[in-house]
Order: sequence, then C-alpha cells, then structure tokens
Amino acid sequence: MTMFLNTLSTPAEKTAFANLAFTVAKADGSIEYEELPLLENYMAEMGLNYHDYPFRVATPREACRCFTSDGTRHLVYVNLLALNAALPKTKRPRQKALLHTIAESLLIKEQEEKSCSDWLNHLNGASRIYYSD
Repeated sequence: MTMFLNTLSTPAEKTAFANLAFTVAKADGSIEYEELPLLENYMAEMGLNYHDYPFRVATPREACRCFTSDGTRHLVYVNLLALNAALPKTKRPRQKALLHTIAESLLIKEQEEKSCSDWLNHLNGASRIYYSD
C-alpha cells in the first residue's frame, strides 16, 4: 500500500509526519484499533520503526513548519485525514478539531480542507458497502 510518504525527503519531515500522525491518532484519548494498521503502514513506508515512537514530541504547529512545499503539505494533510476517516464518526470529535488546526498550520485553505474531507468521507462510505447474494 502506498501513501506516497516515501516522497518525504528529509528525516525532519518524516519525524514531523510521525509526530502529527500519532498526535492525531491519540487526540481522543488513545489509539484506536482501526488506526493501528494505518500507523504501521505509514511508518513502514517512511522506513521508520513503529515501536520507536515517540521520536520527539513536537507541537502540531511546530511539526507543520517542516513541510515547505504545497505538494508536501497537501500529502501530509490527506494522510492525516485518512486516520480520521478510519474511525466511526462517534469516536473522533477531538481529531476533527485538531485536523482543522493542522490544516491552518499547513496553510491549507478552508475550501481545500472541506474538499479533502468530503472526498475521504465519500471513499470511507464507499468502502462500507455490503453485498448480499
């Protein structure tokens, strides 16, 4: 599974993303079972060991400063949104607020933030279609 996190080119970017991902996952108190495979995939794709977290505790705003290009900021934001989309809506109110703060720190415009969120929610709903024979 590729999330294009291998395009994060520096150790600082990788560490910053790992910090953001774990901060988002833990925003509602603990890492949920549904988030674990995604976090493990994130770390593997970046060549980081999941069990070495925390690398360095950074505030979300501080971590966001590591990403300098628009493309990288959008890549980071969409991958963080995927963590939020992995959970039922009832389990993620603090994550949504944190993701909004991160979007602002990544200079993601409000309309882009909404479009990305709508797109992932659509994909999340599409993946839960059940078929009967």
